[in-house]
This record gives sequence, structure tokens and C-alpha cells, in this order.
Amino acid sequence: MRPTTALDSNLLDFDSSLHPRTGFELARIRTHRSNIHRYRRLLRTKLSDLERDFIERRMAHEQAALDALVAETLPAAFTIPNESPSASSRESRAS
Repeated sequence: MRPTTALDSNLLDFDSSLHPRTGFELARIRTHRSNIHRYRRLLRTKLSDLERDFIERRMAHEQAALDALVAETLPAAFTIPNESPSASSRESRAS
């Protein structure tokens, strides 16, 4: 069994028995992340230009697939506000 990362353990806290599809999607997320990490390790080795180009393309495809899957599976978990509440209150007082 492979060791889990912090992201894996946070995702696995979700009770996938209530949502079996989500458990499957989380496994797909882990697979994409593992592939991206493998490609990054390969890029640190000595490669021909052709090999490097191929791996960079594969890594871009994996990243795009991961981004789409995360947005579909966990849309609210990664929403970040554009500004802090204190910044907007300072702006309204300055007006």
C-alpha cells in the first residue's frame, strides 16, 4: 500500500459510502496526481528533446484532466474570495 499525502487523507475523510461516485472520482484524482508527480520526476532526469516534449505534453494533459475533475467533484472546496472582508470595509469607509 502506498503512503498517503495530506491531500489524500483530507479527501478520504469524506464518507464515500454515502456517495459511491465520489469515492471513484477521488481515486481518479489520486491517479492523475500520481501521474503528474511521476512526470515531474522524469523531467529531472537526462532526456532527449523529443522525450522531454512528450512528457511535458502528457503532464499538461494530466494537469488539465485533474483541474476539470477537481472542479467537477469538489467545486466549493477550492473557492477563494477575491478580497478580505477588512479590505472591503476600509474601502467603503474611505468613500
